[in-house]
Order: sequence, then structure tokens, then C-alpha cells
Amino acid sequence: MIVPNAILADGSAVTYSSRNGYSAVYKLDLATMKVGEKLFDGGAYDLSGIYLDSDRSKITGYSFTDTRRHTVWIDDARKKLQAQLEANFPNKQVRILGLIDIHDSQTV
Repeated sequence: MIVPNAILADGSAVTYSSRNGYSAVYKLDLATMKVGEKLFDGGAYDLSGIYLDSDRSKITGYSFTDTRRHTVWIDDARKKLQAQLEANFPNKQVRILGLIDIHDSQTV
């Protein structure tokens, strides 16, 4: 049974499918529930997560697990943050668990 794994703010949806042997993220037509274009796969590994921005307007990354969890950021800001964290903590497994949008707030 095909179900949406995420519905974006614009009404589009994505789903996991294992139709090629390993789970990957595909576009999903909600009107027909038909699986469309593949967006991302983890190679020879099943996907383990989809990350959305705070207003659910776009997918910011995907994760898969081999011997450890890997996150592939497609969002430039998160990609840069991940690289900075990995540089600050060499030889460690570093994951971004969440972000707080503080653009309209003051931090004291």
C-alpha cells in the first residue's frame, strides 16, 4: 500500500518505495496515488528519513544507514552547518537533530 511519507505546504507529496530493491524517495501524485520521479536513494541502502524545512515548503535532506546513519543535505545552509560541525568534531558522528528559526527574534 502506498502512503505519503510527507506532504509539503504546496500540496505535493513524497513517499518511500522499494520498487528497485532498496527504499528511495519518490514524488507521489495524491490524486492517483501513483509513484512518480525518484528524488533520492541511498545507493545500496534503505532510506531512514526525510527532513523538511520549518514551514514544510521543501525537502532539505535525506538520511540512510549503512554502518552508521548518514544525512545528505540538499539545503545549502544545512550542508554548510554539517561541514562545520564535522570539522569541529573530527572522527565523530555528528547529526543535526533540529534547528530553531531565530530570524525574527532576539537572542539574549
